[in-house]
Amino acid sequence: MNGYYIQLFSPHGLIRFNDPEIGRDKDTGGQVKYVLELLENLSNHPQVRKVDLFTRKLLTSVFLLPMKMN
Repeated sequence: MNGYYIQLFSPHGLIRFNDPEIGRDKDTGGQVKYVLELLENLSNHPQVRKVDLFTRKLLTSVFLLPMKMN
């Protein structure tokens, strides 16, 4: 097999490549945007054959809480 296989580990939740909720809560700030951009750029690199992201599981009830507005 040619090319690198890269595994990224991020403790942040709510990471979705399509329609990410940037700024929804403390888990979806600039770090999530950085991780998504890094994934995209690495996956397009000619020397990289595969990129996987591992993150933590969020409980469903977290999504039912109202958003706090400052």
